[in-house]
Amino acid sequence: MRYKIGFLLVLTGLILSPAAAQELSSDLGPSGISDGSNVDITLINQDPATAQPGEYVDLKFKISNQGLESAEDTSIELVESYPFSLDPDVSASRELGDLRAAAIGDDAYIVEYRVRVDENAVESENEVTVQYSTGRGDFTVNRDFDISVDDVGTDFELSAGKVSASSIPVNLDNIGDKPAESVHVVLPDQSGIVKEGLETRVVGPLGSGENKVVDFAVSNISVGDSYRFEIHYTDGNGVRRELVRNIEIGTFPVDPVQVTVQTATLSDTTFAVSNTGSEQISSVTTQIQGDINISGSKTQVLGNLNSGDYTLATFDLTSAETDALDVGISYTDSSGIRRTDTQRIQLPHPSTGDSGSTGSMDEESGNSSMTYILIGLGGLLLVVIYAVYRRRKGKKQ
Repeated sequence: MRYKIGFLLVLTGLILSPAAAQELSSDLGPSGISDGSNVDITLINQDPATAQPGEYVDLKFKISNQGLESAEDTSIELVESYPFSLDPDVSASRELGDLRAAAIGDDAYIVEYRVRVDENAVESENEVTVQYSTGRGDFTVNRDFDISVDDVGTDFELSAGKVSASSIPVNLDNIGDKPAESVHVVLPDQSGIVKEGLETRVVGPLGSGENKVVDFAVSNISVGDSYRFEIHYTDGNGVRRELVRNIEIGTFPVDPVQVTVQTATLSDTTFAVSNTGSEQISSVTTQIQGDINISGSKTQVLGNLNSGDYTLATFDLTSAETDALDVGISYTDSSGIRRTDTQRIQLPHPSTGDSGSTGSMDEESGNSSMTYILIGLGGLLLVVIYAVYRRRKGKKQ
Protein backbone atom coordinates (compact mmCIF):
# COMPACT_ATOMS: atom_id res chain seq x y z
CA MET A 1 0.00 0.00 0.00
CA ARG A 2 2.80 2.41 0.87
CA TYR A 3 4.43 1.66 -2.48
CA LYS A 4 1.21 2.64 -4.23
CA ILE A 5 0.98 5.92 -2.32
CA GLY A 6 4.62 6.72 -3.13
CA PHE A 7 4.07 5.94 -6.78
CA LEU A 8 1.03 8.24 -6.89
CA LEU A 9 3.00 11.08 -5.26
CA VAL A 10 5.81 10.74 -7.79
CA LEU A 11 3.31 10.62 -10.67
CA THR A 12 1.50 13.70 -9.34
CA GLY A 13 4.79 15.56 -9.09
CA LEU A 14 5.66 14.72 -12.67
CA ILE A 15 2.27 15.94 -13.88
CA LEU A 16 2.37 19.18 -11.90
CA SER A 17 6.01 20.04 -12.58
CA PRO A 18 5.49 21.73 -15.98
CA ALA A 19 2.74 23.95 -14.56
CA ALA A 20 4.87 24.75 -11.53
CA ALA A 21 7.83 25.58 -13.72
CA GLN A 22 5.69 27.84 -15.85
CA GLU A 23 4.33 29.66 -12.77
CA LEU A 24 7.83 30.01 -11.37
CA SER A 25 9.08 31.39 -14.65
CA SER A 26 6.31 33.98 -14.71
CA ASP A 27 7.33 35.08 -11.22
CA LEU A 28 10.95 35.48 -12.15
CA GLY A 29 10.49 38.48 -14.41
CA PRO A 30 11.52 38.84 -18.06
CA SER A 31 15.09 37.71 -17.50
CA GLY A 32 14.33 34.57 -15.54
CA ILE A 33 16.46 35.85 -12.66
CA SER A 34 15.96 33.47 -9.75
CA ASP A 35 17.85 35.18 -6.94
CA GLY A 36 14.67 35.79 -4.99
CA SER A 37 13.91 39.14 -6.65
CA ASN A 38 11.51 39.66 -9.51
CA VAL A 39 12.09 43.01 -11.23
CA ASP A 40 9.54 44.12 -13.80
CA ILE A 41 9.22 47.27 -15.96
CA THR A 42 6.03 48.63 -17.48
CA LEU A 43 5.30 51.74 -19.54
CA ILE A 44 2.51 53.45 -17.65
CA ASN A 45 2.19 56.69 -19.61
CA GLN A 46 3.08 58.32 -22.95
CA ASP A 47 2.48 62.05 -23.35
CA PRO A 48 1.31 62.87 -25.93
CA ALA A 49 -0.47 59.59 -26.55
CA THR A 50 0.70 59.78 -30.17
CA ALA A 51 4.21 61.12 -30.68
CA GLN A 52 4.83 63.70 -33.41
CA PRO A 53 7.96 63.67 -35.59
CA GLY A 54 10.33 66.46 -34.66
CA GLU A 55 8.80 66.91 -31.19
CA TYR A 56 9.25 65.48 -27.70
CA VAL A 57 7.36 62.66 -26.04
CA ASP A 58 7.40 62.05 -22.26
CA LEU A 59 7.68 58.39 -21.26
CA LYS A 60 6.95 57.23 -17.71
CA PHE A 61 8.09 53.77 -16.62
CA LYS A 62 7.26 51.89 -13.41
CA ILE A 63 9.91 49.58 -11.99
CA SER A 64 8.64 47.09 -9.44
CA ASN A 65 10.11 44.19 -7.52
CA GLN A 66 7.57 41.45 -7.07
CA GLY A 67 10.06 39.10 -5.42
CA LEU A 68 10.62 38.35 -1.75
CA GLU A 69 14.20 39.66 -1.71
CA SER A 70 15.77 42.98 -2.67
CA ALA A 71 17.27 43.47 -6.11
CA GLU A 72 20.68 44.89 -5.34
CA ASP A 73 22.34 47.67 -7.32
CA THR A 74 19.50 48.10 -9.79
CA SER A 75 20.01 50.51 -12.70
CA ILE A 76 17.82 51.54 -15.62
CA GLU A 77 19.07 52.74 -19.01
CA LEU A 78 17.22 53.97 -22.07
CA VAL A 79 18.86 52.48 -25.16
CA GLU A 80 18.79 55.19 -27.84
CA SER A 81 17.76 53.92 -31.27
CA TYR A 82 16.06 55.50 -34.26
CA PRO A 83 13.75 57.38 -34.24
CA PHE A 84 14.13 58.18 -30.53
CA SER A 85 16.98 60.07 -28.85
CA LEU A 86 17.78 62.07 -25.74
CA ASP A 87 19.12 65.58 -25.64
CA PRO A 88 22.93 65.68 -25.40
CA ASP A 89 22.94 66.87 -21.79
CA VAL A 90 20.53 64.17 -20.57
CA SER A 91 21.86 60.88 -19.12
CA ALA A 92 20.33 57.69 -20.39
CA SER A 93 21.18 55.79 -17.19
CA ARG A 94 19.39 56.03 -13.81
CA GLU A 95 20.76 54.40 -10.66
CA LEU A 96 18.00 53.07 -8.37
CA GLY A 97 20.16 51.34 -5.75
CA ASP A 98 18.70 48.34 -3.94
CA LEU A 99 15.18 47.70 -5.11
CA ARG A 100 13.39 46.52 -1.96
CA ALA A 101 11.27 43.40 -1.91
CA ALA A 102 7.58 43.66 -2.67
CA ALA A 103 8.03 47.15 -4.16
CA ILE A 104 4.78 47.11 -6.13
CA GLY A 105 1.85 49.47 -6.67
CA ASP A 106 2.44 52.82 -4.97
CA ASP A 107 5.74 51.51 -3.60
CA ALA A 108 7.17 50.91 -7.08
CA TYR A 109 9.82 53.19 -8.52
CA ILE A 110 8.96 55.72 -11.27
CA VAL A 111 11.49 56.72 -13.95
CA GLU A 112 10.73 59.34 -16.59
CA TYR A 113 12.46 60.15 -19.88
CA ARG A 114 11.86 63.07 -22.22
CA VAL A 115 12.61 61.70 -25.67
CA ARG A 116 12.94 63.54 -28.97
CA VAL A 117 11.31 61.92 -32.03
CA ASP A 118 13.29 62.24 -35.26
CA GLU A 119 11.66 64.62 -37.72
CA ASN A 120 11.70 61.96 -40.47
CA ALA A 121 9.99 59.27 -38.41
CA VAL A 122 7.17 57.56 -40.28
CA GLU A 123 3.71 56.78 -39.05
CA SER A 124 3.90 53.38 -37.32
CA GLU A 125 4.57 51.63 -34.03
CA ASN A 126 8.21 52.34 -33.20
CA GLU A 127 10.05 50.54 -30.43
CA VAL A 128 11.95 52.11 -27.57
CA THR A 129 14.24 49.85 -25.53
CA VAL A 130 14.83 50.05 -21.77
CA GLN A 131 17.62 48.02 -20.20
CA TYR A 132 17.82 47.17 -16.51
CA SER A 133 20.50 45.38 -14.61
CA THR A 134 20.88 44.13 -11.02
CA GLY A 135 23.71 42.82 -8.90
CA ARG A 136 26.27 45.23 -10.29
CA GLY A 137 25.73 44.10 -13.85
CA ASP A 138 25.44 40.39 -13.09
CA PHE A 139 22.01 40.32 -14.72
CA THR A 140 21.01 42.51 -17.68
CA VAL A 141 17.67 42.45 -19.45
CA ASN A 142 16.22 44.49 -22.33
CA ARG A 143 12.55 45.35 -22.58
CA ASP A 144 10.97 46.79 -25.75
CA PHE A 145 7.96 49.10 -25.73
CA ASP A 146 5.86 50.25 -28.66
CA ILE A 147 5.53 54.02 -29.06
CA SER A 148 2.86 55.33 -31.44
CA VAL A 149 4.11 57.94 -33.93
CA ASP A 150 1.78 59.97 -36.10
CA ASP A 151 3.64 61.12 -39.19
CA VAL A 152 2.48 64.62 -40.03
CA GLY A 153 4.73 64.59 -43.09
CA THR A 154 3.69 63.61 -46.58
CA ASP A 155 5.19 61.87 -49.59
CA PHE A 156 6.01 63.03 -53.10
CA GLU A 157 6.43 61.41 -56.46
CA LEU A 158 8.59 62.91 -59.21
CA SER A 159 8.37 62.14 -62.91
CA ALA A 160 9.75 63.78 -66.04
CA GLY A 161 7.63 65.60 -68.61
CA LYS A 162 8.69 66.17 -72.22
CA VAL A 163 12.45 66.16 -71.74
CA SER A 164 14.64 67.83 -74.34
CA ALA A 165 18.39 68.24 -74.64
CA SER A 166 18.07 71.60 -72.89
CA SER A 167 15.21 71.08 -70.43
CA ILE A 168 13.85 68.69 -67.80
CA PRO A 169 10.21 69.44 -66.88
CA VAL A 170 9.53 67.84 -63.48
CA ASN A 171 6.04 66.72 -62.46
CA LEU A 172 5.70 66.96 -58.66
CA ASP A 173 2.79 65.05 -57.07
CA ASN A 174 1.87 65.09 -53.38
CA ILE A 175 0.84 61.45 -53.03
CA GLY A 176 0.66 61.57 -49.21
CA ASP A 177 -2.39 62.36 -47.11
CA LYS A 178 -0.94 65.53 -45.55
CA PRO A 179 -0.46 69.03 -46.98
CA ALA A 180 2.99 70.53 -47.40
CA GLU A 181 4.05 74.16 -47.07
CA SER A 182 6.89 76.05 -48.75
CA VAL A 183 7.75 73.25 -51.18
CA HIS A 184 11.02 73.60 -53.11
CA VAL A 185 12.42 71.28 -55.79
CA VAL A 186 16.22 71.31 -56.02
CA LEU A 187 18.53 69.97 -58.71
CA PRO A 188 21.82 69.50 -56.79
CA ASP A 189 25.28 69.39 -58.34
CA GLN A 190 26.06 65.99 -59.82
CA SER A 191 28.09 64.45 -62.61
CA GLY A 192 26.63 64.04 -66.07
CA ILE A 193 24.49 67.19 -66.14
CA VAL A 194 25.10 70.93 -66.49
CA LYS A 195 22.65 73.40 -64.98
CA GLU A 196 21.96 76.36 -67.25
CA GLY A 197 19.51 78.12 -64.91
CA LEU A 198 18.44 78.17 -61.27
CA GLU A 199 19.00 75.01 -59.26
CA THR A 200 15.97 75.63 -56.98
CA ARG A 201 12.37 76.00 -58.11
CA VAL A 202 9.86 77.35 -55.57
CA VAL A 203 6.50 75.56 -55.68
CA GLY A 204 4.82 76.98 -52.57
CA PRO A 205 2.03 75.11 -50.71
CA LEU A 206 0.91 71.78 -52.13
CA GLY A 207 -2.09 69.96 -50.73
CA SER A 208 -2.65 66.22 -50.67
CA GLY A 209 -3.36 64.97 -54.19
CA GLU A 210 -2.20 68.18 -55.85
CA ASN A 211 0.55 68.43 -58.45
CA LYS A 212 2.79 71.09 -59.97
CA VAL A 213 5.21 71.22 -62.89
CA VAL A 214 8.59 72.95 -62.59
CA ASP A 215 11.18 73.23 -65.33
CA PHE A 216 14.98 73.04 -65.11
CA ALA A 217 17.18 74.41 -67.91
CA VAL A 218 20.07 71.99 -68.43
CA SER A 219 22.57 70.72 -70.95
CA ASN A 220 24.87 67.75 -71.44
CA ILE A 221 22.23 65.23 -70.34
CA SER A 222 22.08 61.72 -71.76
CA VAL A 223 19.24 59.33 -72.54
CA GLY A 224 19.10 56.49 -70.02
CA ASP A 225 20.89 58.36 -67.23
CA SER A 226 19.25 58.94 -63.84
CA TYR A 227 19.50 62.31 -62.09
CA ARG A 228 18.91 63.17 -58.43
CA PHE A 229 16.39 65.74 -57.24
CA GLU A 230 15.63 66.95 -53.72
CA ILE A 231 12.22 67.99 -52.35
CA HIS A 232 12.27 70.37 -49.38
CA TYR A 233 9.03 71.17 -47.56
CA THR A 234 7.57 72.15 -44.17
CA ASP A 235 5.19 69.71 -42.45
CA GLY A 236 2.21 70.40 -40.21
CA ASN A 237 4.44 70.81 -37.15
CA GLY A 238 6.61 73.42 -38.85
CA VAL A 239 9.50 70.97 -39.26
CA ARG A 240 11.58 71.37 -42.43
CA ARG A 241 11.93 68.03 -44.23
CA GLU A 242 13.89 66.74 -47.17
CA LEU A 243 13.21 63.87 -49.58
CA VAL A 244 15.39 62.57 -52.41
CA ARG A 245 13.99 61.20 -55.66
CA ASN A 246 15.64 60.09 -58.93
CA ILE A 247 14.37 60.67 -62.46
CA GLU A 248 15.55 58.57 -65.40
CA ILE A 249 15.75 60.33 -68.74
CA GLY A 250 13.95 58.67 -71.67
CA THR A 251 14.11 59.63 -75.34
CA PHE A 252 14.40 63.24 -76.47
CA PRO A 253 11.73 64.76 -78.71
CA VAL A 254 12.62 66.58 -81.92
CA ASP A 255 14.24 69.96 -81.35
CA PRO A 256 11.54 72.67 -81.52
CA VAL A 257 13.75 74.93 -83.70
CA GLN A 258 15.40 73.91 -86.96
CA VAL A 259 17.85 75.82 -89.15
CA THR A 260 18.34 75.24 -92.88
CA VAL A 261 20.13 77.14 -95.68
CA GLN A 262 17.68 79.15 -97.79
CA THR A 263 20.06 80.68 -100.33
CA ALA A 264 23.82 81.00 -100.70
CA THR A 265 25.62 83.42 -103.01
CA LEU A 266 29.09 84.88 -103.22
CA SER A 267 27.89 87.92 -101.26
CA ASP A 268 25.78 86.44 -98.45
CA THR A 269 24.05 83.34 -97.05
CA THR A 270 20.44 83.27 -95.81
CA PHE A 271 19.22 80.76 -93.22
CA ALA A 272 15.60 79.76 -92.62
CA VAL A 273 14.77 79.43 -88.89
CA SER A 274 11.62 77.29 -88.36
CA ASN A 275 9.54 76.76 -85.20
CA THR A 276 8.58 73.08 -85.44
CA GLY A 277 7.20 73.00 -81.88
CA SER A 278 3.59 73.28 -80.74
CA GLU A 279 3.96 76.60 -78.88
CA GLN A 280 5.13 80.11 -79.64
CA ILE A 281 8.72 81.06 -78.87
CA SER A 282 9.80 84.63 -78.29
CA SER A 283 12.91 86.82 -78.45
CA VAL A 284 14.52 84.56 -81.05
CA THR A 285 18.12 85.38 -81.94
CA THR A 286 20.51 83.64 -84.33
CA GLN A 287 24.26 83.68 -83.90
CA ILE A 288 27.20 82.31 -85.87
CA GLN A 289 29.29 80.51 -83.28
CA GLY A 290 32.91 79.55 -83.09
CA ASP A 291 36.05 81.22 -84.42
CA ILE A 292 34.60 82.02 -87.84
CA ASN A 293 35.78 85.11 -89.73
CA ILE A 294 32.77 86.76 -91.33
CA SER A 295 32.01 90.29 -92.50
CA GLY A 296 29.55 92.20 -90.35
CA SER A 297 27.64 91.05 -87.29
CA LYS A 298 27.50 87.43 -86.16
CA THR A 299 24.09 87.92 -84.48
CA GLN A 300 20.62 88.50 -85.94
CA VAL A 301 17.58 89.40 -83.78
CA LEU A 302 14.49 87.71 -85.22
CA GLY A 303 11.74 88.48 -82.65
CA ASN A 304 8.84 86.10 -81.94
CA LEU A 305 8.03 82.98 -83.89
CA ASN A 306 4.66 81.22 -83.84
CA SER A 307 4.29 77.47 -84.07
CA GLY A 308 4.80 76.31 -87.66
CA ASP A 309 6.23 79.65 -88.86
CA TYR A 310 9.71 80.47 -90.07
CA THR A 311 11.83 83.57 -90.54
CA LEU A 312 15.07 84.39 -92.33
CA ALA A 313 18.50 85.40 -91.05
CA THR A 314 21.14 86.63 -93.50
CA PHE A 315 24.89 86.74 -92.85
CA ASP A 316 27.81 87.91 -94.97
CA LEU A 317 30.00 84.82 -95.14
CA THR A 318 32.22 85.94 -98.02
CA SER A 319 35.29 85.86 -95.77
CA ALA A 320 34.39 82.61 -94.02
CA GLU A 321 36.56 79.85 -95.44
CA THR A 322 34.57 76.83 -94.27
CA ASP A 323 32.18 74.20 -95.55
CA ALA A 324 30.20 73.99 -92.28
CA LEU A 325 29.55 76.15 -89.25
CA ASP A 326 27.64 76.12 -85.94
CA VAL A 327 24.50 78.24 -85.78
CA GLY A 328 23.12 78.96 -82.31
CA ILE A 329 19.41 79.70 -81.82
CA SER A 330 18.41 81.35 -78.53
CA TYR A 331 14.77 81.79 -77.56
CA THR A 332 12.39 82.03 -74.61
CA ASP A 333 9.80 79.24 -74.36
CA SER A 334 6.22 79.45 -73.08
CA SER A 335 7.35 78.77 -69.49
CA GLY A 336 9.66 81.82 -69.54
CA ILE A 337 12.90 79.81 -69.66
CA ARG A 338 15.67 81.05 -71.92
CA ARG A 339 17.09 78.24 -74.06
CA THR A 340 19.90 77.89 -76.60
CA ASP A 341 20.14 75.22 -79.28
CA THR A 342 23.24 74.84 -81.47
CA GLN A 343 23.03 73.15 -84.87
CA ARG A 344 25.78 72.18 -87.29
CA ILE A 345 24.96 73.47 -90.78
CA GLN A 346 26.63 72.34 -94.00
CA LEU A 347 27.21 75.18 -96.45
CA PRO A 348 26.53 74.60 -100.17
CA HIS A 349 28.72 76.05 -102.93
CA PRO A 350 27.46 79.57 -103.63
CA SER A 351 25.80 80.40 -106.94
CA THR A 352 27.53 83.29 -108.76
CA GLY A 353 25.04 85.31 -110.81
CA ASP A 354 28.14 87.10 -112.38
CA SER A 355 28.22 87.47 -116.24
CA GLY A 356 32.00 87.68 -116.38
CA SER A 357 32.46 84.11 -117.42
CA THR A 358 29.88 84.46 -120.20
CA GLY A 359 31.68 87.56 -121.51
CA SER A 360 34.93 85.68 -121.55
CA MET A 361 33.35 82.94 -123.58
CA ASP A 362 31.89 85.47 -126.00
CA GLU A 363 35.25 87.16 -126.27
CA GLU A 364 36.92 83.87 -126.99
CA SER A 365 34.26 83.09 -129.57
CA GLY A 366 34.76 86.52 -131.19
CA ASN A 367 38.49 86.07 -131.38
CA SER A 368 38.04 82.69 -133.02
CA SER A 369 35.71 84.17 -135.66
CA MET A 370 38.15 87.01 -136.44
CA THR A 371 40.91 84.48 -136.88
CA TYR A 372 38.85 82.55 -139.40
CA ILE A 373 38.02 85.76 -141.27
CA LEU A 374 41.67 86.77 -141.46
CA ILE A 375 42.66 83.34 -142.68
CA GLY A 376 39.98 83.59 -145.38
CA LEU A 377 41.11 87.03 -146.45
CA GLY A 378 44.72 85.83 -146.56
CA GLY A 379 43.74 82.95 -148.77
CA LEU A 380 41.77 85.21 -151.11
CA LEU A 381 44.75 87.59 -151.31
CA LEU A 382 47.00 84.72 -152.28
CA VAL A 383 44.58 83.72 -155.04
CA VAL A 384 44.51 87.29 -156.39
CA ILE A 385 48.27 87.54 -156.31
CA TYR A 386 48.57 84.22 -158.11
CA ALA A 387 46.09 85.36 -160.81
CA VAL A 388 47.96 88.60 -161.43
CA TYR A 389 51.21 86.69 -161.66
CA ARG A 390 49.82 84.31 -164.31
CA ARG A 391 48.44 87.17 -166.39
CA ARG A 392 51.77 89.03 -166.55
CA LYS A 393 53.61 85.88 -167.42
CA GLY A 394 51.22 85.24 -170.30
CA LYS A 395 51.75 88.70 -171.77
CA LYS A 396 55.54 88.29 -171.82
CA GLN A 397 55.22 85.17 -173.84
